[in-house]
Amino acid sequence: MGSGNHSLILTGYKYTQNPSFLTLICVTPENADMVFNKKVDLLEIQETEKGYWLLGQLPANQQDQVGRLCEIRIEQEELKFKEL
Repeated sequence: MGSGNHSLILTGYKYTQNPSFLTLICVTPENADMVFNKKVDLLEIQETEKGYWLLGQLPANQQDQVGRLCEIRIEQEELKFKEL
């Protein structure tokens, strides 16, 4: 997330109906900051011209049998999260 910086994308293991956590950490030469940490199952990741695009699935709620999809974009030193 920025020139000379690195992003760590950490995901856990989905067990039964419990989604894993998706954690994004931005690492600079000075420090490391957690910029995203939610229960999201990572379904797909792609490198784009501007950065990275991730597709995930949120936990199901009582009304829905299946959790909604979400999109995470890491580009131009920004993280954008959007439910689909």
